[in-house]
Amino acid sequence: GFLPDVSGSLQNTARYLNIFVHADYNSHSYIPAPGAPLPGDPADVIVMTTYDVQTRPRVLAHEVGHWVGLFHTFGYTNNSGVNCDDDGVADTPITKGSVVGTCDTTLSQCTAGVIENVDNVMDYSTCEKMFTAGQAERVAAVMTDTTIARYMHCTPENLLLTGVDIPSTCPLVTDFHTTTILHCDSTVKRFLSTITGQIPDQVLWSFPGGSPATSTDDEPLIAYTSSGTYSAQFIACFGTDCDTISHDFIIDPITGIQDNGLLVASTPWSEDFENGFAFPQANMAVITDTTPNWQLCDFAGYNSTHSLYIPNETLGFLTNDTNEVIIGNFDFTGLATPGISFKVAATYYTGVQYYYFDLMMGDLCDQGTPVQTWIEYLQPELSGTNTYTGFLPNTPEQWTTITFTNPSWHLFPHAEVKLRVVKPWMGPVTDEGIYVDDINIGEADVILGMRDHSHTAELQVFPDPASDHVTIINGTNGGNSLLTVVDMEGREVYRGSMTGRADVDVSCWPRGSYLVIVSDAQMVQHGQLMVR
Repeated sequence: GFLPDVSGSLQNTARYLNIFVHADYNSHSYIPAPGAPLPGDPADVIVMTTYDVQTRPRVLAHEVGHWVGLFHTFGYTNNSGVNCDDDGVADTPITKGSVVGTCDTTLSQCTAGVIENVDNVMDYSTCEKMFTAGQAERVAAVMTDTTIARYMHCTPENLLLTGVDIPSTCPLVTDFHTTTILHCDSTVKRFLSTITGQIPDQVLWSFPGGSPATSTDDEPLIAYTSSGTYSAQFIACFGTDCDTISHDFIIDPITGIQDNGLLVASTPWSEDFENGFAFPQANMAVITDTTPNWQLCDFAGYNSTHSLYIPNETLGFLTNDTNEVIIGNFDFTGLATPGISFKVAATYYTGVQYYYFDLMMGDLCDQGTPVQTWIEYLQPELSGTNTYTGFLPNTPEQWTTITFTNPSWHLFPHAEVKLRVVKPWMGPVTDEGIYVDDINIGEADVILGMRDHSHTAELQVFPDPASDHVTIINGTNGGNSLLTVVDMEGREVYRGSMTGRADVDVSCWPRGSYLVIVSDAQMVQHGQLMVR
C-alpha cells in the first residue's frame, strides 16, 4: 500500500491538502486530471523526501504547483532537457527545461531570440523563484472548475468546516487615515483603511474633486490640483453588512524637493571615517549646538584609529543635550528592504550620565513621511559588558553591532537618516563619550550580513500569519522585557511588559505586516508578524 507507515495520519483528502515528509519516497504529487487520484483517495497527497526538505526548500512549492494543476514548464514529462514542449500556459515559453542542478538565465533552446523561464518554480533549475500570472490564472481555473473534483477544497462550506474561514463575532468597523505625498511636482494623498471585525468582500472609495474620483483599491493614491477643503468617503461591505465613514481634509499643495543638500548617488553606502575624513562632508552634516557634539575621533575606532564620537563633557543642571548627525538624501526605491548597520562603543555604570540613542528616518519629499524615530536604544544596550570609567575603546570586543531594517523604507526616494543622542538633565553625574564607526546603508541582505545585535533568531512569533491570537516568546531571557508592536507606517499598535512569553489578541487588528520589538537592559530583538 501507499505510505503504509503514515496512512493512519491522513486527514480527509477531500477536504485537506495532506503533506508528508518521508525518507523512502521521492518527492511527488498528482495533477488533478482524469486518471489521477480523486479527493478522498489516500494517494491524493504530497510527499516530500527528507533530503528535499533539508536542502531544497522550493521543492514543496513545486509539488503544490502540481497539486493545484500546473505541469512542468517543459510539458507533461518528468525528463527535462530532452524535448521542446509546452505546459499550456501562454506566458511561459516553450522549453526543454533546465538540466537538473543548473541555472542558465540566458537559456534559449526552442525559439530563436526567446529567453526561457528557467527561474520558474515548475522548472528543474537551481534558481527557481517565481510563478507567472498565467500560471496563477490556470490554478484559479482548476481550483474553481466544478468538473474537477479539486474544487471541493475551495468551497465556502469546506473553508468554514476546516477552519480556514472562521466567522468573526466582531462587528464590521471601518475608518481611514491619510498621508500626504509630495511628488516634487504634484500633491497626492494616500488613503489607508482601518478595518476590524470582518474581512470585507468589497470596498468603494469616493473622492469628489480628486483624480480618480472613485477607487476599489486597498490604498488608493488620489491627486489634487488645487488648494481647498475636500471630503472622502469609504464604504466596506461583508455580504449585506456595510459600514460607511467620511472625513474632511485640507489640501495645501506644496511641491519641490525639500532637499537637505546631502545627496548620496547610490547604495550601498558606507563610511569608516578613515582616509582623511573631515567635516563638512558632502553626504553627512552635524546639527550644531553649544555643547560638544558629533565630531571626528582620530584616536579610536573599530579595528582602526578613526570613528565618529561625542566626547564627554561637563554637564550643567538646566538644559537637556541633544546631538544629531544627518546622513544623506538616499533613493531607496530600487531596494527590496533597505537597512542600516553600524558599530557603537559606549560604557554604562552607576553614576554615569544616562542617554537615549535614536535611529531616525524619514522622506524629504515624495512620501511626506517626516523624519521620525524608528527605534530607540537605551544606553545599557549599547554598552554590552563595558563598565569602564574614563571610557576609551581599544579592542574590537568593546564595540556592539547595531542593525535595523524596515520594509516600508523602500517607498522613500529622498530618505534622510539621522543618528540622535539625547542626554536628559540628571544633575551632577559623570559623562562618558560615545563612539560610532563603520556605518553601512543599503540593501539589507548586503549590508546586514554580519551577526545582528538584535538576535532575531532568538525571538519566536507564532502562528505567523495570525488571525486571532499570537504568542511571542523571548528565547534569550525569561526576565522582564518591554514588548512593542508597530505597523509598517511606524505607528505603535501595542505596548506592554512580558516575562519570557506574551499572548496577544490580534483578532481586531487591521490586516497587514507588523514589526515586533522586545527590549530589555541587555538587548533588542526584532521579529515580524502578518495579521490576516
